[in-house]
Formats: sequence, structure tokens, C-alpha cells
Amino acid sequence: MPTIEEIRAKLIEMICAVQRDSGEAEPILTPKSCPLKDVKGFDSPLGVVVTGLVAIGLKIEIPFELNVFVDDKKRRLTIEESTDLICSMLKKRSGK
Repeated sequence: MPTIEEIRAKLIEMICAVQRDSGEAEPILTPKSCPLKDVKGFDSPLGVVVTGLVAIGLKIEIPFELNVFVDDKKRRLTIEESTDLICSMLKKRSGK
């Protein structure tokens, strides 16, 4: 299972890669950044792409229905919160 630091780093890396590939400027991101608020042009469809790339890059499975960029109340999450959400999901799956 990847560490919290590896998950956070991969999220930032993939958000930046998707932005570059979309022709947007590469954002400067921190754990407190909220991609859906702070990153120009970043929206839910790009969030799905980033989630898939993170899963592939970390060799983990993230359910398609899990939106790692919003919570169950539709509140937009920071990178730190998205990282915590992924970690929590992985821990539940592994029974730890």
C-alpha cells in the first residue's frame, strides 16, 4: 500500500500533467490547494482522468464511483483531504 506522501505526490503530479496536456499553465499546488477551486479549467471530468492516472501510477484500485475531489456533501476537497480519502478507502479495503 502506498504511503500518504506517495499518494499526495502522485495527486499533485497527475493534476499538473493533465493541466499541461490540456494546454493550461501548470499550477503550483500544495496540500492545502483545492483543485476544483484553485486550478484553472480543472473540473469533474478532469478529476475522473486524474483519479484513474493516480490509480494506475500507484498500482491501486480506486472505485469509479468514488470522486476523490468532493465529499459526500459535494464539498470541494483540498489535495490533503483527497489524499486522506484515498488512504481511508485503502485502509478499509485492507482491513487495517
